[in-house]
Amino acid sequence: MNDPVGKYTESINNGTSSAASNPHVAIARIPKGALVVAILAGSLFASFLSPQLSFWGRGLRLSLPLFFLLLAAVAHLKPQNAGAKLRKFVVPTVLGLAYVSYGVMQNLLDPRPTIFHNMTITTLVCMMVWVGIVLLRSLVPASLELVRWGTLVTLSISLGIGIPLLVQEPGVARLTMGNPLAAHYTSIYFPKGVAHYGWYTPVAFAWPVIANWLYVKPRKRLAKIIGWSLLLILSIAVFLSTFSMAAILMLISILLWLSSMIVAGRGCLIRWLAAIVLFAAVMGMSTLYKFSLSFDATSFASAKLTRIIEKSFTEGLLDADETGRTWMFVDSMPTFLKNPIFGAWGFDSQYYVGGHSSWADTLALQGIFGSLLLLGFLSPSWRRKRPFSVSDGIAGGTWAWLLLIVGGILNPTFNSAIGLLLLWLFDEGGIWLEQRADIAPNSSHPPSYWGT
Repeated sequence: MNDPVGKYTESINNGTSSAASNPHVAIARIPKGALVVAILAGSLFASFLSPQLSFWGRGLRLSLPLFFLLLAAVAHLKPQNAGAKLRKFVVPTVLGLAYVSYGVMQNLLDPRPTIFHNMTITTLVCMMVWVGIVLLRSLVPASLELVRWGTLVTLSISLGIGIPLLVQEPGVARLTMGNPLAAHYTSIYFPKGVAHYGWYTPVAFAWPVIANWLYVKPRKRLAKIIGWSLLLILSIAVFLSTFSMAAILMLISILLWLSSMIVAGRGCLIRWLAAIVLFAAVMGMSTLYKFSLSFDATSFASAKLTRIIEKSFTEGLLDADETGRTWMFVDSMPTFLKNPIFGAWGFDSQYYVGGHSSWADTLALQGIFGSLLLLGFLSPSWRRKRPFSVSDGIAGGTWAWLLLIVGGILNPTFNSAIGLLLLWLFDEGGIWLEQRADIAPNSSHPPSYWGT
């Protein structure tokens, strides 16, 4: 039987289709079967990205049916050479399953519902996202650009409608977490587009990879304007959320992206424009800072950062951190040193874990063994042959993964389904690199380290 989806997929992977270099052609010519996959994948991802759908779906009640429908749709298409295309994803997938299984075993030895949810269930959810993106990008790449646009639109609208409330009631997002009435406030504010830091922080460290995609992929000017406008909405929501770490990561993301554009942007005009914007941002930092202090929606985060910087010189960084996360990291280390191989969870009766650091929490709870399993699952996406290639769409992913890794010191970034979804979906480097038709040996892109 003829397999139009499989043949179309082969043509994209082999670089023989004009859609390989023009995503608009790919969307226009997308087969019906691939369109169904795009709708199901987009709906699945929206169930994680949208606070409204996440609240309505009550956890996995919406996501799980969509996941199995996606599996059935992909299986029905019977794409050609599926085994060969999926072979390179076997090792990280097996390591991820081993990590989840280790957490299940630890919970059987020492039931800890909160730890089990934060360390194991969240990783299992991330694996569901991973499998969905692997199937999408490997077997039905004709639907990839459509899903990317749907993801950006869903996330921007879902968080964008909460911006007026963030302006009117500064700090309202903090009510949805860390207090006895968090569930009550969640039921009020999630439908209105206001979420907790688990939404704003991933958007901040994923900003460069989305920006790189918008810079490379959309060919039409109107598409670029719409895409950058949606990203601007997300940026505003992050800065107004009053979460200091999210604001810092967002600011660093923008500065890193502008620096990449200065070095590796296409043409002198783009590079000079990026340089001017970066220079204006640096020179106007003091003005922006004063403005942020006078604006209620940003004064909390700005004043907090000011106190941290001032106290770090007088009291030291550990005591300057008002959130206590640096002390949590330090205090978690004795737990790791006491149980370095397999961790304290399930093997020790009493231990302390801060709960706010991917690095410290994983080492303390699951030791070197569990940490290696988790890193084995994530690290294939970190591989870079040309890490700062802007024209190939790789530089944004490089910066985003670095921010996720560094941000994991004081944030649980390794288990963020939203953050990992955005990076796996929009990144063009790492384990996805060899699937790119536009960087094949016959590519017109020069083989420069910087991709210029």
